[in-house]
Amino acid sequence: HKAPGGLIRTALVVDHRSRQIQSALVSGDFFTSEPILLRQMEAGLKGLTLNTGRIRWKIFQVLKGHENAFPGVEPEDFVTATLNAIENTSGKDA
Repeated sequence: HKAPGGLIRTALVVDHRSRQIQSALVSGDFFTSEPILLRQMEAGLKGLTLNTGRIRWKIFQVLKGHENAFPGVEPEDFVTATLNAIENTSGKDA
């Protein structure tokens, strides 16, 4: 997903039977002053079901209070990148 602040790549391993995220990796060419937030986001996505609302809530929860940590990248950009990754792994909507 291309945000004004850079490209966001999200790779997921999904258990299609349980419809759960087994692991997540968030990377890209954006800048962050707090890289630990990426690891926290990945850890928060692990175990979530493929539910758009839950995914959005978790990402916004991790980034709450850190609005300036990713210049030019909004929480919704991470949501979009994650939902795109789900579509690429399963071909199904979240």
